[in-house]
Amino acid sequence: MRERSGTNGGTRGLLCHPQFFPHDMKKLSQTDVRKLPDGSHNFGDGLMLRVSGNSRSWFLRMQVDGKRLQRGLGSALIVTLGQARLECAKLKAELRSGDTRTKKQKADDERTGMLAQAPAFEDIWEQAIDARAKVALWRNEKHANQWKTTIRTYALPVLGKLDVSGITRQDVLRVLLPIWETKTETAYRVRGRLETIFDWCIREGLREKENPARWKGMLEFDLPQRTKVAPVKHFNAPTVEELQTAAVDLCFSVSEKCTLFGILTACRTKEFVNARWEEIDWKDKVWNVPPARRKDGKQTPHRVPLSEQAIKLLKTFQQKDDFIFCGMQGNRVINLQTPRVVLMRLLGRAVTMHGCRSTFRDWCAEHGVDHTVAEKCLMHAVGSEVVQAYQRSDLLEQRRPVMQAWADAICAKCEALRGSSTPSS
Repeated sequence: MRERSGTNGGTRGLLCHPQFFPHDMKKLSQTDVRKLPDGSHNFGDGLMLRVSGNSRSWFLRMQVDGKRLQRGLGSALIVTLGQARLECAKLKAELRSGDTRTKKQKADDERTGMLAQAPAFEDIWEQAIDARAKVALWRNEKHANQWKTTIRTYALPVLGKLDVSGITRQDVLRVLLPIWETKTETAYRVRGRLETIFDWCIREGLREKENPARWKGMLEFDLPQRTKVAPVKHFNAPTVEELQTAAVDLCFSVSEKCTLFGILTACRTKEFVNARWEEIDWKDKVWNVPPARRKDGKQTPHRVPLSEQAIKLLKTFQQKDDFIFCGMQGNRVINLQTPRVVLMRLLGRAVTMHGCRSTFRDWCAEHGVDHTVAEKCLMHAVGSEVVQAYQRSDLLEQRRPVMQAWADAICAKCEALRGSSTPSS
């Protein structure tokens, strides 16, 4: 028998016609498969191997109802001869049953089927928020509750029954437009939270369309910027002169002393209202705010240098409870809103404790306090991530004279806190 020659090698003709060597073809091993020359090689029952240089690919070739079909079975470098024969037999059965879809068509149909069975918005939105809370490591349960409350109040009545795979930009606008100008800050937060929910849906394969709540390139063409609708309003801040006057009357009740302690330390309300005696280092005159109450999330205590006035103020208390500023119900701290109410009552206008921090920052700028030192006093991050990586010191000793000078300014009219004090052990 004369061997036919072809463009792809001398043995191409023989290997393409296994009826001439049926027994030899069946005995071929995986090692032999890797040695076959360039060309198309027929292994019987429709199983073919195409070799081109380093590429070796299995495919099935057969006829169904007079129509010639060809389907790929994968690389011979990965799929063994035995696996190729099994896959070939399986695919032939499918083709004979009438299922002539390609692998890509099957995958597309499967994905379409998933989307067709996608749940309604009301069935998944809480899962999305819980997933976000878990990854973001929210330490405050109130934060997650705020997310859920706003979505339940504003988004659920509109989107609840809609399939998440089909929710559009127009649907999201039906949620936002009624409140964008009247409740701008709330609407802004709802939009961001919806964007997170739809991102999660896309990630979970529940929708293919782009995020309908995305601002850039999407809602920015439908809604005015929130700063144009509702300009940012800063916290009402008292003047230094007002704080000097108020300090005279903040040395009597627990709530008043708590308010003054917050002013002297320039800390956030949650940080100083919940202060405990165990956090006070009398020897080094430092108050250690634990990581659990740090807004910046750092895992080390924030050290607050205590002025002579702050030490003297603390010494007016009896250390009989865990918390320093206990209310009327024993070992329970006063309400977080109490210091603000006390200050408003004394000054006769709407001010906030956070505004006192702003007053402190302005005072620092007016008195030439170094920018980084002033920001460290407020427990603010300074500079980029690179700068923060190198600037790790909390500058405690540089902050001591600043906090003392601030206390001297605030207590200039307060006779009860004048003079130095010796901390107790």
